[in-house]
Amino acid sequence: MNPQQAKAPEDLTWAYLTLAILFGLPLYMWIGSISTITKLIAIICLFVVCFTLGIIWFAYFSKYAKDKQQRREVYDEIPEILRSPQKGSVVLGKDCDLTVPIYFPDSIRSRHVHILGSTGSGKTESVILNLLKQDIALGRGAIILDAKGDDSFQKHLKKWLPEDRLHIRSL
Repeated sequence: MNPQQAKAPEDLTWAYLTLAILFGLPLYMWIGSISTITKLIAIICLFVVCFTLGIIWFAYFSKYAKDKQQRREVYDEIPEILRSPQKGSVVLGKDCDLTVPIYFPDSIRSRHVHILGSTGSGKTESVILNLLKQDIALGRGAIILDAKGDDSFQKHLKKWLPEDRLHIRSL
């Protein structure tokens, strides 16, 4: 570790202490010379100012704010077509940190979609059924080839579709 980095917090402590003495001592002397109601108002105002400055510091300068800004920069690198809703697009998911949706437009879906993942990783539950449910809500049709013949898959479809729109064929 760099020796200068080790001294930085100590330097800040002295700076904060100096500021507290420079502003606190005159403030203490001033508060001592005013009436009780004025003291109360001054203390409330001081609390509000400190609280507001704390919120501003947290929102713009804290580690949380810096991490959020880095995540925002990564999100901004995602192509615009995936960040904004378009006609016929469905929500693929949400960015976990920023809680902003990622869209899956028809212009990409109509080319080809390949969903990769190991057995039991949630391809059907989290991706395929999610997209199907949104397509059904938009009144679209779908052809599904399920090599496993998974009953849970069919149960979901039976909940979402009326019988006259659902046709299941066994091969």
